[in-house]
Amino acid sequence: MKRSYMLTLFAMTASFGFLGCGSSSSSSGITNVPAANTVAADATTAAPDANVPTIAISGKAIDPELVGAAVCLDLNVNGQCDEGEPLVATGSNGEFALSLTEEQVAGGYPLIATGGIDRESGMAFLGTLMAWVDSNYPAYNITPLTTLLYQEMVLSASSSAAEAQDLMQKTQTILDLSVDEMLADIIALANTGNESAMKRALILEKSAEAIYPGSTLTFYQALAATIVSAADTDTLESLILQLAQPQMRDDLSTLIRTIGASVQTNSYALAAEARATAESLGIDQQSLLGEEPGAEPQAPDVPQAPDMPDTPEVPDTPDMPQTPSVPDMPGTPGM
Repeated sequence: MKRSYMLTLFAMTASFGFLGCGSSSSSSGITNVPAANTVAADATTAAPDANVPTIAISGKAIDPELVGAAVCLDLNVNGQCDEGEPLVATGSNGEFALSLTEEQVAGGYPLIATGGIDRESGMAFLGTLMAWVDSNYPAYNITPLTTLLYQEMVLSASSSAAEAQDLMQKTQTILDLSVDEMLADIIALANTGNESAMKRALILEKSAEAIYPGSTLTFYQALAATIVSAADTDTLESLILQLAQPQMRDDLSTLIRTIGASVQTNSYALAAEARATAESLGIDQQSLLGEEPGAEPQAPDVPQAPDMPDTPEVPDTPDMPQTPSVPDMPGTPGM
């Protein structure tokens, strides 16, 4: 997979002020974390050749932090970790470190994070997040924001530099975030007073889980394509609602606005509020997994009312007998 103009432009415009792993948030007491459950059964870590120079990369998988998730360099770009691909499990704060060859770093392959446990909720993470690899960056945070940016990078692969620049600018405007904020450790940002990136990430992932609960990557692919054709008046909410089924839009709008207007100043409190709101509206991933993504619900058959018996005819009222005539009274005799 070739590097695109989008990747180069991100490297040119993003400073390193917000990048890096940052401080971790408070522990949630998770124990006995299972191994990542979406890795190919025969996947093994590829040990780099000792004679080939390697580049160490590190970062965090965040939704918030994903513990025990599989992080790999997806060399065949199939969305899962396969045998022979560089692979590692995330630690207790979602952190990971990989050693890659110069060729792998330069290849434009995606990093993916999948499986594991969401540290804030203690629930299994059922989605997949992505980011790209580039030697200009000292750390790699794999988040809902980088997942969207990666999908836009794919769409811009055949675009001109000017078109890619326009798409990047449009994305910053719609998300109301700088490139630095989109690539940052959003947990660390939120815990130091900048909750904007965390809120946008929660809006993206909760919307992905509601609209495509069984394949969240489909949401990011669809949203990236929608942003390409977005009008100047479109907002993140309006673009997301375009992807949702009509019967879900009111609840999804409530969820998006609740997250956006939250006054929580702690990353875990923000995530917990978003999760609780989705559950209360019935559009959380767990409750929707049994439904086919994008399918219109079937209206139940309305039973037909039974035929009413015919109303019996009312018999004609019999003719009343005529009142007999009163005979004339005889005249009074004269006195």
